[in-house]
Amino acid sequence: MNRALGLLAGCALCACAQKPAPAVLSEVRGHVRIQESHDSGLRAVSPGQELPEGCWLHTSRDGRAVVSFPDGSRIELAPSSTFSLQQQNPEATGLRFTGGLFRAAVSPQRGRRFRIQTPAAVASVRGTDFRVYVKKAGGTTIDLFSGALSVQDNQGVQRDISGGQRWVVDMEQGLSGAAAAPIPAAVQAAPLEPEAPGVHNAGAPAGRRGKRDKLLIPNDKLRFDAFDVKVPPPPRWDEARAPDSELEPPKP
Repeated sequence: MNRALGLLAGCALCACAQKPAPAVLSEVRGHVRIQESHDSGLRAVSPGQELPEGCWLHTSRDGRAVVSFPDGSRIELAPSSTFSLQQQNPEATGLRFTGGLFRAAVSPQRGRRFRIQTPAAVASVRGTDFRVYVKKAGGTTIDLFSGALSVQDNQGVQRDISGGQRWVVDMEQGLSGAAAAPIPAAVQAAPLEPEAPGVHNAGAPAGRRGKRDKLLIPNDKLRFDAFDVKVPPPPRWDEARAPDSELEPPKP
């Protein structure tokens, strides 16, 4: 009997030891809100708050946040940005970014997948310092400061990105016709500051440059099959839930 109780206690301790450490909001400035599920409302966050899988973070025009992961990786969110933690465990981290600007520093970990989904592409990360800008229409600009990235568009076209390169993934054309461009000096100096109109489109396919877009959450459903997890529906947006939000609600 005592032996059986000992085995049960050992199993319980083992299960607790294997529970993955959560991602944490290590820094918060300005107005930042969290929506923990599709049916819950937005509420204010505080530094040190743990982030559950499936939650959404929203920064307003004066809001900034830093998400820290157990392995030392971190995501810095600029103002007017929307981010979701889709998966977090020792084997895989899956993020979904639907609008705005962020910078990520990802620690290399053998055997772990770290991927980021945007409306236009999926980025597979392998020990990398980079930033991503997602426009209103979903087009994605990736600036890789160091490390290695593999990017795949919605048509299945894939490119390996080297340090110092900028790639623009168009919603319609994807990576077809796109080419590597150098990262602008202004971005190198201030990665979390927005660029002048048209600058972020350097390297985009011909005929797609110079268009200015406002940051917004797109109203389309994104593919997220790379993480083998169920994708929750996009969060609800209405004035009653987020009266101070600077993000526009999608059209019905």
